[in-house]
Amino acid sequence: QQQQQQQQNQNEQQQQHKVVLLWASRNMQETFWQERIDRLLQEYSPTSKTRAAVTFELVRILSRESKKQDEDDPCRLHGRIDPDVLRKVFRPDDPQQARFLTVGTKEMMRMADGMLAQIGYDHHQLLPKMKGNGKEKKRKG
Repeated sequence: QQQQQQQQNQNEQQQQHKVVLLWASRNMQETFWQERIDRLLQEYSPTSKTRAAVTFELVRILSRESKKQDEDDPCRLHGRIDPDVLRKVFRPDDPQQARFLTVGTKEMMRMADGMLAQIGYDHHQLLPKMKGNGKEKKRKG
């Protein structure tokens, strides 16, 4: 029976998916959707009683807030997104299964997509962008 329980726990762990949101902004005052994000963090936390098949993690990177404010929060980085930040934030168990969706201005998305490619993620791992009306936009390449 103990072996069966261990096998079940292993199967559950293998079926778990992790969603990591890297939110970049100048400072905390420029962030939004905080109540929605807090609910997602609570509902899909690894310690949630619901034991969802998906866990959700939020990492913020703030370009214009002092480092002193960030020291107590390991999910709060200081600076700008670069390849090293992406390597630090996105550590999938199976990199081939990782998928990415970049959101922002066209220039920001191009830069982020380029950095993901630079650290070894294939362009097929980038999810299609959405237009404002909800229809998929075809990705070149």
